Amino acid sequence: MEVIIISERKQQFNGKHYWCGKGKNRYYRRVHRGKSYYIHREVWLYYYKSIPKGYHIHHIDNNWHNNQIDNLQALPVSAHMKIQTPEALENRRRNIAKVGHLAKAWHKSEAGHKWHSEHSKKGWENRKTYTKNCENCDGKYSTPFPSRSKYCGGNCKATAFRRSRDIMQKT
Repeated sequence: MEVIIISERKQQFNGKHYWCGKGKNRYYRRVHRGKSYYIHREVWLYYYKSIPKGYHIHHIDNNWHNNQIDNLQALPVSAHMKIQTPEALENRRRNIAKVGHLAKAWHKSEAGHKWHSEHSKKGWENRKTYTKNCENCDGKYSTPFPSRSKYCGGNCKATAFRRSRDIMQKT
């Protein structure tokens, strides 16, 4: 089944009409019951039945008007972001610059602090701990940071520091 071009701003696929928006909404889409359906995704779904999780549907020739199946490919999001057109990259930079101050304000707000507090606690719930031997007293201790932890506590760390300082002063 082919995409039928009706006009510069209207295409048809599988009996449904899609309209091309202006500005940010450059993709052809239709809205049904409050949900947007993009023609390039609908064409892909018609032929392949699903879009893998974490993938975008990419227009191979970077022409958003060309929604034929031979011009579409599924790409991982990270790969898709790397091959965006220079104007798309510039638009993304401009948008980030526009909202940067809003993000900063939110992070400083009570809601932002609450959100980060809750999510940081969740991050520690299932954190794996490792048993190591203290380099100072050779006692066993648990740590979630095995590559950077050397001592079982502050006292052993201070003792080890004083020893190394004393050794350095003697030489």
